[in-house]
Amino acid sequence: ANAEVMAATVELASEAARFDQGRLSEDVRRKLVLLKTSVSAVAPSDAALQQELADTLVTMEAEYARGRYCGDDGDECVGLSSMERTMAESRDTDQLLELWDGWRNVSQSYRDKYERFVEIANAGSVELGFADTGEMWRSGYDMPPEVFRGELERLWFQVRPLYESMHCLVRAELGNQYGTAIVPPGQPIPAHLLGNMWSQTWGNVY
Repeated sequence: ANAEVMAATVELASEAARFDQGRLSEDVRRKLVLLKTSVSAVAPSDAALQQELADTLVTMEAEYARGRYCGDDGDECVGLSSMERTMAESRDTDQLLELWDGWRNVSQSYRDKYERFVEIANAGSVELGFADTGEMWRSGYDMPPEVFRGELERLWFQVRPLYESMHCLVRAELGNQYGTAIVPPGQPIPAHLLGNMWSQTWGNVY
Protein backbone atom coordinates (compact mmCIF):
# COMPACT_ATOMS: atom_id res chain seq x y z
CA ALA A 1 0.00 0.00 0.00
CA ASN A 2 2.87 2.38 0.81
CA ALA A 3 4.45 1.65 -2.56
CA GLU A 4 1.15 2.44 -4.31
CA VAL A 5 0.81 5.75 -2.43
CA MET A 6 4.37 6.69 -3.40
CA ALA A 7 3.74 5.83 -7.04
CA ALA A 8 0.56 7.91 -7.13
CA THR A 9 2.24 10.84 -5.36
CA VAL A 10 5.20 10.85 -7.77
CA GLU A 11 2.91 10.63 -10.79
CA LEU A 12 0.63 13.45 -9.63
CA ALA A 13 3.47 15.63 -8.40
CA SER A 14 5.36 15.17 -11.65
CA GLU A 15 2.29 16.23 -13.59
CA ALA A 16 1.84 19.21 -11.26
CA ALA A 17 5.47 20.24 -11.76
CA ARG A 18 4.57 21.34 -15.30
CA PHE A 19 2.88 24.35 -13.72
CA ASP A 20 5.74 25.38 -11.42
CA GLN A 21 6.71 28.33 -13.63
CA GLY A 22 3.17 29.25 -14.59
CA ARG A 23 1.00 32.04 -13.26
CA LEU A 24 -1.10 30.40 -10.60
CA SER A 25 -3.27 31.74 -7.83
CA GLU A 26 -1.77 31.35 -4.37
CA ASP A 27 -4.32 28.75 -3.27
CA VAL A 28 -3.64 26.55 -6.33
CA ARG A 29 0.13 26.92 -5.93
CA ARG A 30 -0.20 25.96 -2.26
CA LYS A 31 -2.20 22.83 -3.14
CA LEU A 32 0.51 21.73 -5.57
CA VAL A 33 3.20 22.19 -2.91
CA LEU A 34 1.13 20.25 -0.38
CA LEU A 35 0.74 17.45 -2.91
CA LYS A 36 4.51 17.19 -3.28
CA THR A 37 5.05 17.21 0.48
CA SER A 38 2.10 14.98 1.40
CA VAL A 39 4.27 11.95 2.24
CA SER A 40 7.27 11.89 4.55
CA ALA A 41 9.40 10.00 2.05
CA VAL A 42 9.01 9.38 -1.65
CA ALA A 43 11.00 7.23 -4.07
CA PRO A 44 11.82 8.10 -7.69
CA SER A 45 9.40 7.07 -10.43
CA ASP A 46 11.19 3.72 -10.79
CA ALA A 47 8.69 1.10 -9.55
CA ALA A 48 11.45 -1.14 -8.17
CA LEU A 49 12.83 1.70 -6.04
CA GLN A 50 9.34 2.56 -4.82
CA GLN A 51 8.83 -1.02 -3.69
CA GLU A 52 12.29 -1.14 -2.10
CA LEU A 53 11.65 2.06 -0.15
CA ALA A 54 8.25 0.81 1.03
CA ASP A 55 9.76 -2.52 2.09
CA THR A 56 12.63 -0.75 3.86
CA LEU A 57 10.24 1.47 5.83
CA VAL A 58 8.11 -1.49 6.88
CA THR A 59 11.18 -3.50 7.90
CA MET A 60 12.63 -0.66 9.98
CA GLU A 61 9.31 -0.01 11.72
CA ALA A 62 8.91 -3.73 12.50
CA GLU A 63 12.45 -4.07 13.82
CA TYR A 64 11.98 -0.95 15.94
CA ALA A 65 8.77 -2.35 17.42
CA ARG A 66 10.35 -5.76 18.07
CA GLY A 67 13.58 -4.37 19.51
CA ARG A 68 14.68 -5.99 22.78
CA TYR A 69 17.54 -5.21 25.12
CA CYS A 70 19.10 -8.12 26.96
CA GLY A 71 21.42 -7.14 29.80
CA ASP A 72 24.72 -8.83 30.55
CA ASP A 73 23.40 -10.36 33.78
CA GLY A 74 21.14 -12.86 32.04
CA ASP A 75 17.90 -11.14 33.02
CA GLU A 76 14.84 -11.35 30.80
CA CYS A 77 15.06 -9.22 27.66
CA VAL A 78 12.87 -6.12 27.69
CA GLY A 79 11.16 -4.12 24.97
CA LEU A 80 10.99 -0.39 24.49
CA SER A 81 7.70 0.20 26.35
CA SER A 82 9.06 -1.52 29.45
CA MET A 83 12.32 0.40 29.17
CA GLU A 84 10.42 3.69 28.84
CA ARG A 85 8.49 2.96 32.06
CA THR A 86 11.73 2.28 33.89
CA MET A 87 13.30 5.46 32.50
CA ALA A 88 10.31 7.40 33.81
CA GLU A 89 10.20 5.86 37.29
CA SER A 90 13.68 4.66 38.25
CA ARG A 91 16.18 6.88 40.07
CA ASP A 92 19.00 4.32 39.89
CA THR A 93 21.59 6.09 37.72
CA ASP A 94 23.44 2.88 36.80
CA GLN A 95 20.21 1.24 35.65
CA LEU A 96 19.17 4.32 33.69
CA LEU A 97 22.52 4.54 31.90
CA GLU A 98 22.43 0.83 31.08
CA LEU A 99 18.98 1.13 29.49
CA TRP A 100 19.94 4.33 27.65
CA ASP A 101 22.99 2.68 26.12
CA GLY A 102 21.20 -0.64 25.63
CA TRP A 103 18.44 0.79 23.45
CA ARG A 104 20.97 2.59 21.28
CA ASN A 105 22.77 -0.69 20.69
CA VAL A 106 19.49 -2.29 19.56
CA SER A 107 18.99 0.31 16.85
CA GLN A 108 22.40 -0.32 15.26
CA SER A 109 21.02 -3.43 13.57
CA TYR A 110 19.19 -1.39 10.94
CA ARG A 111 21.78 1.32 10.32
CA ASP A 112 22.42 0.00 6.78
CA LYS A 113 18.68 -0.02 6.05
CA TYR A 114 18.37 3.57 7.23
CA GLU A 115 21.27 4.68 5.03
CA ARG A 116 19.58 3.06 2.04
CA PHE A 117 16.26 4.72 2.98
CA VAL A 118 17.97 8.13 2.95
CA GLU A 119 19.60 7.42 -0.40
CA ILE A 120 16.35 6.42 -2.13
CA ALA A 121 14.25 9.14 -0.46
CA ASN A 122 16.75 11.84 -1.48
CA ALA A 123 16.64 10.62 -5.08
CA GLY A 124 12.85 10.75 -5.01
CA SER A 125 12.86 14.27 -3.56
CA VAL A 126 15.24 15.44 -6.29
CA GLU A 127 12.87 14.06 -8.91
CA LEU A 128 10.11 16.22 -7.41
CA GLY A 129 12.30 19.31 -7.70
CA PHE A 130 13.83 19.52 -4.21
CA ALA A 131 17.51 19.46 -3.29
CA ASP A 132 16.94 16.52 -0.92
CA THR A 133 14.36 15.12 1.51
CA GLY A 134 15.25 17.72 4.12
CA GLU A 135 14.31 20.52 1.75
CA MET A 136 11.08 18.70 0.90
CA TRP A 137 10.18 18.53 4.60
CA ARG A 138 11.01 22.22 5.11
CA SER A 139 8.78 23.14 2.16
CA GLY A 140 5.54 22.10 3.85
CA TYR A 141 5.10 25.14 6.10
CA ASP A 142 3.58 27.76 3.77
CA MET A 143 6.93 29.44 3.18
CA PRO A 144 10.05 28.73 1.14
CA PRO A 145 12.42 26.26 2.85
CA GLU A 146 15.18 28.85 3.31
CA VAL A 147 12.67 31.23 4.95
CA PHE A 148 11.49 28.41 7.23
CA ARG A 149 15.07 27.82 8.38
CA GLY A 150 15.44 31.50 9.26
CA GLU A 151 12.07 31.58 11.03
CA LEU A 152 13.06 28.57 13.10
CA GLU A 153 16.25 30.34 14.17
CA ARG A 154 14.30 33.51 15.01
CA LEU A 155 11.86 31.62 17.23
CA TRP A 156 14.64 29.62 18.88
CA PHE A 157 16.54 32.76 19.87
CA GLN A 158 13.33 34.15 21.38
CA VAL A 159 12.85 31.16 23.69
CA ARG A 160 16.54 30.41 24.26
CA PRO A 161 16.94 32.56 27.42
CA LEU A 162 13.96 30.82 29.05
CA TYR A 163 15.21 27.39 27.97
CA GLU A 164 18.70 28.05 29.32
CA SER A 165 17.26 29.22 32.65
CA MET A 166 15.11 26.09 32.87
CA HIS A 167 18.10 23.92 31.93
CA CYS A 168 20.16 25.55 34.69
CA LEU A 169 17.42 24.96 37.28
CA VAL A 170 16.86 21.33 36.27
CA ARG A 171 20.61 20.65 36.27
CA ALA A 172 20.92 22.11 39.79
CA GLU A 173 17.99 20.04 41.08
CA LEU A 174 19.36 16.87 39.51
CA GLY A 175 22.75 17.71 41.02
CA ASN A 176 21.09 17.88 44.44
CA GLN A 177 19.41 14.54 43.77
CA TYR A 178 22.36 12.59 42.37
CA GLY A 179 25.41 14.61 43.32
CA THR A 180 27.62 16.86 41.24
CA ALA A 181 29.96 14.00 40.36
CA ILE A 182 27.13 12.63 38.19
CA VAL A 183 25.60 16.00 37.23
CA PRO A 184 28.54 18.45 36.95
CA PRO A 185 27.68 22.17 37.28
CA GLY A 186 28.10 24.13 34.09
CA GLN A 187 27.95 21.04 31.87
CA PRO A 188 25.17 19.50 29.76
CA ILE A 189 22.71 17.39 31.74
CA PRO A 190 23.44 13.64 31.31
CA ALA A 191 20.65 12.64 28.93
CA HIS A 192 19.74 9.39 30.72
CA LEU A 193 18.64 11.30 33.87
CA LEU A 194 15.76 13.24 32.29
CA GLY A 195 13.09 10.55 32.59
CA ASN A 196 12.62 9.95 28.88
CA MET A 197 14.42 7.62 26.47
CA TRP A 198 15.14 10.51 24.09
CA SER A 199 15.24 13.42 26.60
CA GLN A 200 12.38 14.96 24.62
CA THR A 201 10.27 15.72 27.68
CA TRP A 202 11.26 16.27 31.29
CA GLY A 203 7.85 15.82 32.91
CA ASN A 204 8.78 12.50 34.51
CA VAL A 205 11.45 14.17 36.68
CA TYR A 206 9.31 17.23 37.45
